[in-house]
Amino acid sequence: ESIWWRNLGAVCGSNAEGRWFNENIKWSIGCGSNARFWEDGWLDDGICMMDKYQRLFCISGQRQQFIYQMGRLVGGIWEWNLLRRRNLMESELALA
Repeated sequence: ESIWWRNLGAVCGSNAEGRWFNENIKWSIGCGSNARFWEDGWLDDGICMMDKYQRLFCISGQRQQFIYQMGRLVGGIWEWNLLRRRNLMESELALA
């Protein structure tokens, strides 16, 4: 990310009063090459997946991957290919 975005994030997103910036912008994902699947808040609620689904993040075999690296187009439809370091436990099935 550029210095401009880092500075803007530091000024507008560093405390509770400054959260207005992150709460009022939306990601433009495009092909998914600029947004990290787990670390960036690209969903509508702005919460990153690693915070929202901490247990799944912990067992993920694809940390720090961009969105486009997490799946593929099959017949014009996107299919996620989420790799884990171990099988899901019963309590994690609903999260997945």
